Amino acid sequence: MIIWLTGLSSSGKSTIAKEIAKHFEKVKIIDGDELRKTTSKELGYSREDREENMRRAIKLAKEYENQRYIVIVALMSPYKKVRNEARSQSKDFIEVFVKCSLKVCKERDVNKVYERFNRGEIKNVNGIDIPYEEPQNPEVIVETDKETVEESIQKILKKIELKYLTTKKLVIILGRGRCGTSMIAGILNKLGVDIRGKVNEDDIVLIKGTDIVEGYGERSFDRELDFLGHATKKAKEDNLEQSSLRFEKELKGIAKKRGNLQGWKSNDGFYLLPWLIKVYDKVYCIVCYRRDKEAQALSIREGLWRGKKEIEWCRNSIKENEENIEKHLKETEVLRLDVYFEDFFTDPENEVKKISTFLDISYNSEAKDFVKLNMKHF
Repeated sequence: MIIWLTGLSSSGKSTIAKEIAKHFEKVKIIDGDELRKTTSKELGYSREDREENMRRAIKLAKEYENQRYIVIVALMSPYKKVRNEARSQSKDFIEVFVKCSLKVCKERDVNKVYERFNRGEIKNVNGIDIPYEEPQNPEVIVETDKETVEESIQKILKKIELKYLTTKKLVIILGRGRCGTSMIAGILNKLGVDIRGKVNEDDIVLIKGTDIVEGYGERSFDRELDFLGHATKKAKEDNLEQSSLRFEKELKGIAKKRGNLQGWKSNDGFYLLPWLIKVYDKVYCIVCYRRDKEAQALSIREGLWRGKKEIEWCRNSIKENEENIEKHLKETEVLRLDVYFEDFFTDPENEVKKISTFLDISYNSEAKDFVKLNMKHF
């Protein structure tokens, strides 16, 4: 999704962008002032240069959107024609007209634009000596000279919720360990899925907690992970009656803050499927298997349990997990893709393409390269 804030200089675009960003976790801000200092530092303020600056912002926003970020663009963008180009490039576009009287903009004058114009130091100032083309049918109009910042933010969030937050998809990675679940989480990260948790310097998923996912992110999600682990344990124990309403409420809260295609990695996440299918519009399951069960059992014993479990216990654990996956997936309406650990080493490109096709997302070679570069970890 791209949220495009347009308005006169000092109308409040950057302030609003920063406040909106606080409500989301996987988010990028493209700020006009910062763009001028970096990507567009050689451009001037002629119409041609302004249009080129807008197109560079569109290109950058599109790249971020393809990586499943919520993108907030705070840019004067005075020309309707180029704003329409931005709209045509986005899968989900929300134009926000940050409306403010020229009088109040001049009083704020954050970047001293109007002051410099009055002194004759600059020309071509939109709204004064050249026009600013106001949006005719923006999704949202905020009037920052009449509203508080919070009132403006709530208007925008309401529109986002109506257009965006009602369409939520989840991909859950299932498997008993040492069968490629962490590898799949890393691949999904590279494909732009909003995967939970953290990644180390080698882009390897760090497993934190015992029941439900981690993956990719920049913040701490301990509270959510604690809840999800607790919820899985409760569901596993069939203590469902008193917990079911809390499950649904908590999961809705978690889903609302994250991107439109989210990912979890879990050994036992199938226990939560009855609530996940209520909260998400579509639930995908990627089920990970390993053909060489004996190698998997040995890896679980030596790698996960440091030799503390008997090999027979590990074999039974794999069998029980796979039986439970079959049982619970049959009872719920989810889309399913089975993958095999060994296939990612013989033909990683084909396997990554299989996943991207299954999830209906764009393939990129970074995901394939991720497997090749990190084989030693798997």
